Amino acid sequence: MKPVSAVELFQATRRNNCRECGHATCLAFATQVIVYQAAIDACPHLDGEKKSELKARIEAQQQQGIFLKRDLYQITAEDIRLRLAGHDFSAIAAGLGAEVLERDGVPCLRLRYLHRDCLLSKKQVFLDGQPTGNLWDNVLLYNYAFMAGSEPLRGEWIPIDSIPGHIPKKPELEHGCEEKLARHFAGNLERLRRAAASLGGVPVPEATHVDAAFTFLPLPRVPFYLLFWDHVPEEAFPARTKVLFDRSVPGYLDIESLVFLAERFADAFIEADPASQADRR
Repeated sequence: MKPVSAVELFQATRRNNCRECGHATCLAFATQVIVYQAAIDACPHLDGEKKSELKARIEAQQQQGIFLKRDLYQITAEDIRLRLAGHDFSAIAAGLGAEVLERDGVPCLRLRYLHRDCLLSKKQVFLDGQPTGNLWDNVLLYNYAFMAGSEPLRGEWIPIDSIPGHIPKKPELEHGCEEKLARHFAGNLERLRRAAASLGGVPVPEATHVDAAFTFLPLPRVPFYLLFWDHVPEEAFPARTKVLFDRSVPGYLDIESLVFLAERFADAFIEADPASQADRR
């Protein structure tokens, strides 16, 4: 029986960080269940049949000590760090849109990540001067550095359907990014524009047949093109969002990292909305 990883359990949740389980995020809940034997029943939204299957597998692996106290993040991050050890930051920085500097005598790559200042060494990642709060950000950023892409951006926008390996990941992009943004900003076009501006979005005025369009740089060499159609209640037309990528993107991120980046982008976009900030106060 295949062990259940923290990522597999996380993907079985709604991934909306509702906190009804008592944890701050769905990923934190999944990690606690897999690594620290928290109760899977704490999540009220897992599908009954799927939950029973996962629960049986998790109980079996925990009896064997599989994944306990050492979650998949640690395994993945350590593996990427080992592979990154042979990279010369000076040789790859320009291709990544980064610069090389030192922090406490340690070489680092400095770049922008989700419109924030990111400093990446071969052992640690800092955002705005502080260690990353979301450890999966580290995995994404290490992947970006490890792939060391240097292909010129094509200026040709493509949907996820045109990227190799997209079939199992497309629903995740739709659920974790496009649908989430459409729901949040439905009927709030001006708020969307303000949030986009605070996240470094550049309006695309020549885009036609949409209510708003922006380009973003969540990573220096991984641009996003976001299209937004607002809802039309009288025509029962729901709000819709579409995210497109530069055709060069497979040279910079694998499909899993790209979809995770899109999900983190959606979270940052919503957090940039003044209404979301007011709710937190």
